[in-house]
Amino acid sequence: MKRRRSISLALIGAMILVMSAAEIQKTRAQETQPPPAPPRQGPPMRVACGQDMQSLCPGLVGKDARQCLRSHRGQLSAGCIAFFQEARARRAAGQMGAPPAGGPPPGPDEDKDQ
Repeated sequence: MKRRRSISLALIGAMILVMSAAEIQKTRAQETQPPPAPPRQGPPMRVACGQDMQSLCPGLVGKDARQCLRSHRGQLSAGCIAFFQEARARRAAGQMGAPPAGGPPPGPDEDKDQ
């Protein structure tokens, strides 16, 4: 009876050890994964410009489709034009960085005493 109890306790201890090791590996795997990409605002190009792509740039995808659509600017739908304007605004905001917390910095003439 005492021997069975010892074996049972040893098995339970082994199970706890295995489960703990698996949990540690899972945690480490999550820590090493890159953070998810920030969500895009607005629809992707294939949604916003789908019909324009089919009619003006059939068979093109990715960068080629984008260049083709830009070359047909005057013929694009309102949704597609809005997509390109939004993308341009996001790029400009990313290049300039986030504005300071207190608003924009004062201009060269604003901080002089009059």
